[in-house]
Amino acid sequence: MTSVPEGLVVFIDGSLAGTTPVASFVVIPGKHIIEVLAPDRYRWIAARAVDTITVTAGEMRSIDMTPHDELVVISIPSDAAVYGDVGLLGRTPFRIPFIGEPAWQTLSFERSGYRPAVVGVRPDSTLLVLVRLELAAGRQEMPDVLEGEGPMTIRDGKGVLVSGAAMVVAGVISAYSKDRANRAYSTYRQTLDPQALKDVRLYDRLSAVATLTTQISFAAFAYFLMAK
Repeated sequence: MTSVPEGLVVFIDGSLAGTTPVASFVVIPGKHIIEVLAPDRYRWIAARAVDTITVTAGEMRSIDMTPHDELVVISIPSDAAVYGDVGLLGRTPFRIPFIGEPAWQTLSFERSGYRPAVVGVRPDSTLLVLVRLELAAGRQEMPDVLEGEGPMTIRDGKGVLVSGAAMVVAGVISAYSKDRANRAYSTYRQTLDPQALKDVRLYDRLSAVATLTTQISFAAFAYFLMAK
């Protein structure tokens, strides 16, 4: 397996297979999910590429994948319709890969009972858009892309503390579980021990749950941080 650029992390069915270029790896016949990620970045916003392949017994496949950065779009409250130059892009929260020349230089947020919001997106630098929608009867300014500028008042300090701590703990558990799954997978490849394969699946599930908890905690952290 090769990638552009090289040095990307490769996962097969959620288990670490190595970094590109990968000379070869052995899988059982059937369908498999191949995922490559840019290293040293938070996994949920990392540049990535995902492909599903089906292999038969004795078959050899050459795979070439190119990851793309993704724009993460979040609104408070969620379930807001987001429109770009090409029409409806999705409902928050969601992710959009940057492929080629992006067709959305601006994003329009619409949700029943709330004022519409329009934000600008810089495809060369923006990876996260976080918008707090205002009630239709409100008189506050239109929200914008989170830039980290200007004053911010934190009203719910306890909420920020708890959600932030949960995010950190869940992140540590996710990393630990993924490391244990990778070790178990290496053992399985060397010994073909069924128990090692069970351990891989167990720790992968635990890592997935912890990763989801991290994302939910991040959303709660952002909400408490921006709450007025």
